[in-house]
Amino acid sequence: MTLFGRFVRRGAFAIGAALIMAGCQRSTPPDPTGSWRLVSLEGLASVQGAGGRAPTLTLAGTQASGFGGCNRYTGGVTVDGTSMRFGAVASTRMACVGEGDAVEQAYYAMLAKVTTFARRDRELALSGPGGPLAMFVRE
Repeated sequence: MTLFGRFVRRGAFAIGAALIMAGCQRSTPPDPTGSWRLVSLEGLASVQGAGGRAPTLTLAGTQASGFGGCNRYTGGVTVDGTSMRFGAVASTRMACVGEGDAVEQAYYAMLAKVTTFARRDRELALSGPGGPLAMFVRE
């Protein structure tokens, strides 16, 4: 093989390896879009609101909505990479019996503390400056 042939072959190998490595370094940020059911809230498992229903979270674009424990709610959400921030929440004002009201208040307070999220398969974890806040599973 000529010197030129070896140079071209090594150069092609180096370019191919560089392209593969560049592809490996670029990763798609996780997408939290979808409907989620709360399974733990600040370390408490099996959180149930009114009627034995768990709070839910539906994320679509810049909108968040769902069931808070007593009432339906809606609000804004900003996602940038793995950063997440919820805006003010507006909700219906139905009377609530049992522990639903306490669950709802704790749930809305948790949303206000969220700064990051992680998604793995059918799980969505929300965290704040102090650590994990809530875990959801896909509905």
